[in-house]
Amino acid sequence: MEDFWEESFKGSPFEDLFGKSNKPGRPKEDSDSERTKLFRTFTVEVKNRNREYLEYAVIKHQSIVFERKSDMSLLQAYALASLFIRNIPLAYESLELIENPNSRQKQAMGIIAYELGSSFETIEHLGKIKDRVAPARIVYSLALYNFFQENPNIHQEILQPLLEKSSLANTILGTLYFNSENMKDAEVFFEKAVELAPNSERNQLNLMRTKLANNNLSDEIFSHMNEFYIQTGSTLSADEIQKELEKRKLEIPKFKIKNLFSIVSNLITE
Repeated sequence: MEDFWEESFKGSPFEDLFGKSNKPGRPKEDSDSERTKLFRTFTVEVKNRNREYLEYAVIKHQSIVFERKSDMSLLQAYALASLFIRNIPLAYESLELIENPNSRQKQAMGIIAYELGSSFETIEHLGKIKDRVAPARIVYSLALYNFFQENPNIHQEILQPLLEKSSLANTILGTLYFNSENMKDAEVFFEKAVELAPNSERNQLNLMRTKLANNNLSDEIFSHMNEFYIQTGSTLSADEIQKELEKRKLEIPKFKIKNLFSIVSNLITE
C-alpha cells in the first residue's frame, strides 16, 4: 500500500471555522442557539480529540444538521467531525448537501469518494477541475484507470506537476507505459521512482524488469542481489525475484490515504 503524508494537526483548521472573536462589549444576541451549540460541539470536540463523545454526537445530531442544507459552515464542521472518527460515509453525505460547492469542496468530495471506492463519483467531482491538489491528481488518475482509461499521455498530463516529488506518480506512469509496451519511457519513470524512494522493493523490481526488457541490464543481475536485499529489506527468494522480472503485465499501484482528515480539512477550511 502506498500512503500519503503522515496525519498532522499542524495549525488549526478550526481557527478558520471559528473566525475572529468579537471585540469586548455587550454580547450579541444569539438568534440560533441550537446551531451555535452544534457548531461548537463539532469543532471544539475535534480540537480536543474527544473521539468517544464525537461518535455519539455525529449520530445523534445527523438529522438536525442535514436539515440545514444552506448552512455550509455547519455541514463542513459536521463532515470534519465525522472524518475525525472515521465515519467516512457521513462525512461524504454532509459535504454533498452543500449548495453550489466550490472547487476545493469538490476536490474534498472527490478524494472521499475514492476512499469509499467510488471511482465514478471521484471522476464526477474532479473531472472539470484544472488546479487540483496533489492527492486529487493521484485519485483522479487512478479513478480514470479503473474506468479503463489506460492512455499514458492522459495520465501524464494529470500527474505532471507531481513528477519531481512523487514516487507514486512516477510509478503509475511507468506502469502504464510498461503495459503499453513502451519500455523506453517506462524506464525513465521507474528510474525517477527509484530516485525518490530507493528503499522500495516494488520500485527496484520495476526498474530491473524494465532494464532487462530494454537490454540495459546484463545477465549478471544476481551479482547485485546483496545490494538489493540490503537496500529494500526484501524477503523474496532468488526464484521469486526471477519470476517477478519475467512479468510483462504490471498492476497499477494501490494505496490507502492515511491522512484523509488533514487533506480534507486543509481543502475546505482555507
